[in-house]
Amino acid sequence: MWLMENMGTIVIGLLILGIVFLAARSLWRDKKAGKCCGCSCGCGKNSRKGHGKSSGASCCSGHAEPRP
Repeated sequence: MWLMENMGTIVIGLLILGIVFLAARSLWRDKKAGKCCGCSCGCGKNSRKGHGKSSGASCCSGHAEPRP
């Protein structure tokens, strides 16, 4: 009885949980592959800018776009 009364909430909750899981997995895979997440500064594992994975700094530190 309780399950049928809350079926909509359960389905929506499972959908949201699935979306969050897929987003987290995508971010984890990108980080593992050395991709920069969150900016388009081209700072990946093989970047020559000196702030990629090897230096331990944030991927986009110092490369924020100026606001208009």
